Amino acid sequence: MDSAPCFYSSSDLAFTNTLSSYGIPSPELSASFRFYMILGIAQDMQVDFIPITYQAALGIVGIGATGDIRQRLVNPQFNLAFKRVLHDYILLNEMIILSYQAVRSHPHIISIEGISWEAAEGGMRPVLVFEKSDLGDLYHFMDRAAGVQLSFIERWPMCTQIASAVNALHLARKFDRP
Repeated sequence: MDSAPCFYSSSDLAFTNTLSSYGIPSPELSASFRFYMILGIAQDMQVDFIPITYQAALGIVGIGATGDIRQRLVNPQFNLAFKRVLHDYILLNEMIILSYQAVRSHPHIISIEGISWEAAEGGMRPVLVFEKSDLGDLYHFMDRAAGVQLSFIERWPMCTQIASAVNALHLARKFDRP
């Protein structure tokens, strides 16, 4: 019998097996088990660990339902966006969704550039890293002059691209197992 240390409880494993068919990690999983899942998914996705973090002085770029977005100015042509999530099980959900081939290869869904780490109360916390859009998020873009001035004909391709991306997200969880 193997005497290797076990970093998760049997209830964590049973719950994970129940949800695994859906690809959804649970908040009830132990913190150490979720941490190992993050590392395993990152390895499977071939996502790099990036040894930089956001520039706190630049403030928050955006706030969503699951966390906030910070940024780092790398050079005049390339900036990074750092998605800080409220809970690591949310980060796991996002990583799993981003790992589906239909999502990874979709031309209108941004790919994850890597994972960074930030110091947080109680230890280190993973942060998802993406290329930052020059135009910001859709809500703010459409509220600015450039977005407001778009005609219906100019908006239509954007709408079809968004619909295509949302469709890929929904179909990926249903049909495309990573």
